[in-house]
Amino acid sequence: MKATTVPAYAKDRLVKGLVLASTYWGIDPDVILTKTRKRSVMNAKHSLRWYLISSNDITTSVVGTLTDCDHSNVVYSVKTFNNLSEFDPLFKGFRDLVNTQPIKSSELTIEGKIKSILRANVKEPSKVKAIKQLIQSNEK
Repeated sequence: MKATTVPAYAKDRLVKGLVLASTYWGIDPDVILTKTRKRSVMNAKHSLRWYLISSNDITTSVVGTLTDCDHSNVVYSVKTFNNLSEFDPLFKGFRDLVNTQPIKSSELTIEGKIKSILRANVKEPSKVKAIKQLIQSNEK
């Protein structure tokens, strides 16, 4: 399934992700978005799709639309990236590169911020407090 509309923040993340993936893997950004299945290009595609999903505020269907594929290809790419990043030093390196440049909370939508809070490894009262603070800061 592909999304019918793509939010502006998703397009901005795509540009950032293309720069990261193309620089890291040494692949031209235009080639990453082609239909080729060469291993070197697929590594960059998996990394790009993982990067876009890692923000928690872009759906698989939107990522599929941005990268010209179906949402199931995005799910497969993210799964493949996660599996390879456990053992392959190249994928570990990309993951570490992205994790050392965290997404600014101002770049996340309210939905993405709430998902991040819910996924945090803290007790429920802390999550509730954080969501309340988020709602109060958005009301201002």
